[in-house]
Amino acid sequence: LYSRRVEITAGELRILNRIGPFYSWRETFEPRHFTGFAHDSNMQSGNQFYYRVRGATIFDQKKTLIDGITESVTAETLAKRFEQGRKRDFISR
Repeated sequence: LYSRRVEITAGELRILNRIGPFYSWRETFEPRHFTGFAHDSNMQSGNQFYYRVRGATIFDQKKTLIDGITESVTAETLAKRFEQGRKRDFISR
């Protein structure tokens, strides 16, 4: 029922959220809106941990960009790539 999609374009990052077929919303951020990206574990099922990548904003919010990642190294790598992209204005114009 719930889905999230992240789009990165020239100079912005959009988070598209959807709940069911009728309710959706979009959040748009510029690189300067983020202060950094990090990964953490937010859920465990049995012996399996699930990780997510989050971005901290100047609006004092933490936005989850990707979740349900099963490998810590994957989440760490994605967080680093988002951070590198932020420093380069995501995709240079």
